[in-house]
Amino acid sequence: MKTNYCIAFILLVFSISVSRAQDTLKVSIDQLDSMFVQNSLTLLAEKYNVDAKKFLIQQERLWNNPSITAEVSAYNWNTQRAFDAGNNGEKLFTAQQLLLLAGKRDKRINIAKFEAQISEQEFYSLSRALKFQLRSSFYSLYFSQRAINALKTQYDALNETINTMEIQYTKGNIPYKDLMRLEASQFELSSMLLELKYNVEEELKTLRVLINSTNVIQPVLTEQSLKKYKLDSLNMEGLVDVGLLNRSDLKIQELTVEKSKMNYSLQRALGVPDLHVGGTYDQAGSYIQNYVGVNVGFDLPVFNRNQGNIKAARAEVERQKFYYTSKQLEVRNEIYMSIQKVRESENLYKSVDKKFSSSFEAINSGILENFKKKNISLIEFVDFFETYNAVINQLSGLNAQRINAYEELNYNTGKELF
Repeated sequence: MKTNYCIAFILLVFSISVSRAQDTLKVSIDQLDSMFVQNSLTLLAEKYNVDAKKFLIQQERLWNNPSITAEVSAYNWNTQRAFDAGNNGEKLFTAQQLLLLAGKRDKRINIAKFEAQISEQEFYSLSRALKFQLRSSFYSLYFSQRAINALKTQYDALNETINTMEIQYTKGNIPYKDLMRLEASQFELSSMLLELKYNVEEELKTLRVLINSTNVIQPVLTEQSLKKYKLDSLNMEGLVDVGLLNRSDLKIQELTVEKSKMNYSLQRALGVPDLHVGGTYDQAGSYIQNYVGVNVGFDLPVFNRNQGNIKAARAEVERQKFYYTSKQLEVRNEIYMSIQKVRESENLYKSVDKKFSSSFEAINSGILENFKKKNISLIEFVDFFETYNAVINQLSGLNAQRINAYEELNYNTGKELF
């Protein structure tokens, strides 16, 4: 039965040993940030999208190509020659150039510029979101690994105790229900370790994808590096203004409003007919030989003056203005929410006595020794053992949640505050 209880933990140990067989990359959060900026395939791909939008500005600056038409007579009945383009035949050449009026070309260039700026802000927004994911995974990985190490010590101590009690059971000194109670606690601890290991593997997968690596990532973190996460240095009242100034997704919506206004101006300009200018050379088909003429043409705006598109563009301007106002409200509330999360997580963190974990560890060692000496009952030992393991797991989650709250405030303000 004990073998069944230990299967999960054996698989866990095996998976850990396999991971250690791979190359381990020990990095701090700053080093990981640098690797992300340099190696992220997602960011590299998005940079090409930014470049593509800039090239479209160049395309809009180009003039329309002129059109040239050549015509020769298929058959000259006077000379009885086919395709006669000589001095006694007929040939005709025309050239046309489209001239855009009402500033259409400049308006299209400006729209392309807005689209390029939007693309840049989308790149910054993507980078901001991925960096938040990177840091969340980094700290979650660190505290999960630390909890695994602490609980692994617990598992080894409990396993030693069970081995001792098995000997006593075979001698008939203790009932089987006592041994089974400890084995059940061991199985519960194995499940807790396995869940933490699953979380570690999930965070490792995320980090590997983000930095384009196959190595096992070992977070390097010092107490000094954690001291930057504090509220004392922040002007909490000014954080909303920081977010309104720096949030790339808000800038995207602002640029979208300006682009819609420019499109409205373009649609109005499209109601103005463009001008076609050109020239004609006709060797023998006009009222004189070698006729040369110029021509000008434009569409008469009788039926289609682009009325529908103009109204649609004007409606789009109003629509994007509402989205911009909504985005501002969203940014404000996200920052307020992040501030509240930071305060609540900080209050909870401070409410936990800093000596709690160390004193609890000392008590845990004493409980184990007293149980071996039979100074405390099995029920008291198991209750404390399970409580201690739950506290270790919860403290790990609390530390990760606290730092994640600060990183979320970074994310929602669009600025590196910590």
